[in-house]
Amino acid sequence: MLLDINTRNGISTLHQLTCRAATTAYATAAKPFGRLGADGGWFPVVDRAHAWEKIAAWSPGLELTDCPMCLTSDVTSA
Repeated sequence: MLLDINTRNGISTLHQLTCRAATTAYATAAKPFGRLGADGGWFPVVDRAHAWEKIAAWSPGLELTDCPMCLTSDVTSA
């Protein structure tokens, strides 16, 4: 799974790796992979609990939403 932390919009979104948004994700200086930039970051995660750990560590207080394009039972049950 891939976690998109978007500090500019104040939300984070959980994606399946096969999601169109995840497969077209690219790192920028403002939104890098594996760390937080000015606009957020992309983080590989194992499940929803791991996503919450990343949010707590990198940007506490953000909401966690499921991507509407790739929402599956795996996402909601994690």
